[in-house]
Amino acid sequence: MDLDRWLTPAEAGDVFRRVYECVRRIPYGTVATYGEVAREAGTLPIIVGRAVAVSPEGVPWHRVVGAGGVLRIAKRGPEFAMRQRQLLEAEGVRFTEDGRVDMPT
Repeated sequence: MDLDRWLTPAEAGDVFRRVYECVRRIPYGTVATYGEVAREAGTLPIIVGRAVAVSPEGVPWHRVVGAGGVLRIAKRGPEFAMRQRQLLEAEGVRFTEDGRVDMPT
């Protein structure tokens, strides 16, 4: 993905900081979707995905999931999805039989 199509490097830094602030506010044991974080941070879900992919230590990246509870990080490799699921399960997050986060309705 080419962030230059949307943001200058300076803008990316500001947007990523807003994304990280939002992600840090996701409570332990819960998740938010890329779209929810994007709305709160004032950006696009694809930008949230990029920010989460390069998040610094201390940002609970694993609490951000795709719509419907899909672990979108699996696109980077199955080991990433396995790690995300392990971290979420350790926080008490439940999964459906098809591997999605059991999202509240």
